[in-house]
Amino acid sequence: MKKYLPTKTKKLTGILKLLCCLCFLLLPRYSLAQALDVEDCTHKFFETVTDKNLDKLSTLLAPDFMLTGMDGRTMDGESFVRNIKEGYISVESGIIDGIRTKNYSDVSIVMGRWNVRATVANSRYFGEVTFLAVCVKMGGQWKISTIQFTPIL
Repeated sequence: MKKYLPTKTKKLTGILKLLCCLCFLLLPRYSLAQALDVEDCTHKFFETVTDKNLDKLSTLLAPDFMLTGMDGRTMDGESFVRNIKEGYISVESGIIDGIRTKNYSDVSIVMGRWNVRATVANSRYFGEVTFLAVCVKMGGQWKISTIQFTPIL
């Protein structure tokens, strides 16, 4: 009976190791895929703002979208889209860098830097800002619920 117990224990240990390896291999892929989807949504946001593609931009914004600008003022999604359409906000160019993502199932936080050339209310701005976006998964698609910009001085 003593000889049978160690063999059974070895098999059980082997099965547990196999399960741990499978979990280790499968879980990061899910997180990486999720992070890429969120980052893609964030990149598309900046791309559509720069290209003034308002139809696409509207599909990326959550119904409760709120933007906090570099001056601390807030703007809802409808106002944001209207201000781009009317030329109050105009982004000439921008480069995103240093993106970091934190995933919490159907909510993700995306942080990064945006080197941007823009005009807001007839005031030109050229420089680097940090951004923090809260993204939510709605109907299987990632949308931006909130984004905040802070100038780097």
